[in-house]
Amino acid sequence: MKVIFRVDSSLEMGTGHVMRCLALAQSLKENGNDVEFICRKHCGNLIEKINLIGFFVYELEVLEGSETDTKLIHSHWLGSTPKYLEEIVGMRVRLPVKRGTPVTREVIA
Repeated sequence: MKVIFRVDSSLEMGTGHVMRCLALAQSLKENGNDVEFICRKHCGNLIEKINLIGFFVYELEVLEGSETDTKLIHSHWLGSTPKYLEEIVGMRVRLPVKRGTPVTREVIA
């Protein structure tokens, strides 16, 4: 089974969340699952650490000046519009065909 974690971290927040997801990801991998991550490239992110542990990471650019969802406290940090967040949560994400291809709004739209 393919499992994809959508998780972010930065100097401000998210490190603990990433570490807990990594523990779960390692267990899933040990049980034969294909595990990958989708992470936004915030300053202080843990993308390199995730890669060093052995997981592939699709990197999302930090969106500047995007319209954000005011119902979500950290939507400005997530760089999410209501439509973008709905697509991620609804698992309607189409990942790039080739690994290493940057994930852009066009890829997931």
